[in-house]
Amino acid sequence: MIELQNIYKSYDYPVLKDMSITFNKEITGIMGHSGSGKTTLLKLIAGIEKSDDGVIKIENKIVTSNSNFVSPNLRNISFGFQSNALWPHLKVWQQIALASGGLDSKHKRIALDLTEELGLKDLANSAPSKISGGQAKRVSLARAFAAEKSVILLDEPLVHLDLEAQEFLTEWIIKRVAKHNITLLVSSHDEKALDKLCHKKYTLSEGRLHKSEAI
Repeated sequence: MIELQNIYKSYDYPVLKDMSITFNKEITGIMGHSGSGKTTLLKLIAGIEKSDDGVIKIENKIVTSNSNFVSPNLRNISFGFQSNALWPHLKVWQQIALASGGLDSKHKRIALDLTEELGLKDLANSAPSKISGGQAKRVSLARAFAAEKSVILLDEPLVHLDLEAQEFLTEWIIKRVAKHNITLLVSSHDEKALDKLCHKKYTLSEGRLHKSEAI
């Protein structure tokens, strides 16, 4: 569970204004145009950036406040970046295994199981430079889920994928979240993709979240 209390963030202009909301153990989508603050919101929750004011709780633990700031690695979350952010010197299976906890045989097995689930089995020993953008997106997703954190944040996880790949990954994500009881927050500009993936959907506009119609 993620709880935001009166979160405020500005750069040269206000990006998030007095935002208070709770995200439960389900899939919640955040829509908005480029520059609306979707990625900023995820980064504040992850601890990659710090809010100017307000409180953030993860699993009832305060991780951001005016007097307290918990570093990202201690927040029990995973973050899937829009850019995929794969390590160039690691093979596909190593990317996933390291996210799950190490490169030993136990974590290699976890990684290989995920590559098989996601259609990456034949690419397990490939370098990031040798795989396509769509395949890199699958590796990024596998890495986000491999650590089995209670909270996962995904920034545009289905962008630049064809319809078949989107449908496959949507089904995989839904099953994974249900199986592991995860709070998943997904940002996207693609409303149709969020409709298929999410239990709830909000639009971020002028610094505030607006609940969309039931999905």
